[in-house]
Parts: sequence; C-alpha cells; structure tokens
Amino acid sequence: MQFWFKSALGLIFFGLLTSAAHGVSVRAVAPKNEALIVITPDFRSPLAIGDAVCFFEGNSPFACGSVIKKMTGGDVVKLAWSKRRVSQGVVLRIAKQKRLPASLPGAVIYGGGTTPQAQPQAPPQAGPPQKTFLALGAIGGGEFIAPSAHGQFRVGNRARLGLLASYSANSDLFSKASLLGIMGTFQFLPFIAVPSFSLQALVGAYLLSSTVDEVSEGAQLITASALLEWRQPLGSGLFFSAAGGVQYTSAAQLQLAEVKVSGVKPLVLIQIGVGF
Repeated sequence: MQFWFKSALGLIFFGLLTSAAHGVSVRAVAPKNEALIVITPDFRSPLAIGDAVCFFEGNSPFACGSVIKKMTGGDVVKLAWSKRRVSQGVVLRIAKQKRLPASLPGAVIYGGGTTPQAQPQAPPQAGPPQKTFLALGAIGGGEFIAPSAHGQFRVGNRARLGLLASYSANSDLFSKASLLGIMGTFQFLPFIAVPSFSLQALVGAYLLSSTVDEVSEGAQLITASALLEWRQPLGSGLFFSAAGGVQYTSAAQLQLAEVKVSGVKPLVLIQIGVGF
C-alpha cells in the first residue's frame, strides 16, 4: 500500500514537471510603454528571442510583435502594432509567425519596421469544448484501495460537477467485508491559462458491510476530501489524471470488524478517461 501511494505521488510530481500549459496570459504591461508586455511562457511551443508572434481573438489578429527578452516567469514581447491596447490579466491565443506581418487597417503602429505579409498565420483552430468526462481508475489511501468510476459535466469555463463511485471487497474463511463509496465531486480550474491544474472537492458516504461467522452488521460513514489534480491530455479526447490530497471519514463503532478508513487519511485518485 505504501509503495502504491508513493508511486502515485511520484506520477503527480512528474506530471507537474513535464506537462505543458495551454495558451498564454498577460502578466504585465509596461506603465510608460504599452508596446512592451510580459506573457506567461508557453511550454508546449517555447518562444526564443527574435521570434515573431501574433495574438488573436477568434481567427482575427489584433496585435503582432517580437520576443525581445526571456525571463524566468515569462517572455517580454515588443508589439509592432495593435488594434487595441493589450490589458494585464487577459488570456490570449498566440501563434508564431515566419516573419513579422504588416499592420492591419486601423491598427496603432508602435514603431519598428515590418515585412509585408498577406495575412498573419492563425493558430490551429481548437475543436468544440469538451462538456462530458468519463473516467475509470483507482482511489485509495491509508488502508484501502478500490476501483472507481467517475462522470463529470462542465459548468462554465472553470468548473465541473460529477459523481464518483468506488467499490472494494475482501474475504477469508470466516469473514467478508465490502466498502461502497458514493461521492459528489466539484472541480475548479483556478487558472484558465493552465487548464491541466485543478482543485477538487469530494463529499459523500461510504456504505460498509461486514459479516463474521454468518453474523452481519453495517454502517454509513460520511466522508469529505480535498485534492490537487493534474490532468494530461493524451489525444483523441483521452486523458490521464493524477490527484493527491487528504480525506476525512467519520468514525463507526462496529462489534465485529475494525474500521480502518475513519479519521484523516492521505488520498490518491488515478484515472484514465475520455472527454467529449
């Protein structure tokens, strides 16, 4: 059990180091020169000094410029032209250009030469947003591990609501026990520019049943959990996710069996699923 728990935490840490963010956001705009902006790094398509880039609203470009400096927390872009002022905190679609495009009609030119180009090259158009997510996996912590099934529905741009069920059972010559978990889930994406990272809350109940020497007893245990999740797209709508956190489960006084899931325990949830 300890080896499985440490391995799952290792997967989460590896995902945080290797997974890529989607899109960029504007971290800062120079107070005395609005042509200078700082954007968060795009780890999937890293920018280099001198790269020409354009920013888009839908398929329409509204600003183009060049990367002039690399910093630990972002890339500094000097805009050559813009159809409107770029504001701090906005999330942008970005695409590299083979060369800096000429300004569009009505744009403010900040200075610096441009090389004429018929049309800025738009980034690949994303498909329709995924609204439903179905996943199978395993949930465990402390003294138990159980297969799980999880269904979610997207609510707005930052939240998902769902239902997770798990079931485990064990038996020997004289006894048998089962643990059925049913939990509502709420998932929140705090950073739109990094949709792979999320916070997740689980609230529900465990239904415990135990039989010893043909004498049965049961209990209902209230449970609540808080998790940090990293979700990695695998292509074709598939994804892998790893989450870790803590779980609280209420106590139960049973005569025939010892309840080992009660109290505050570490919790790990590993899933493979599909979104559509």
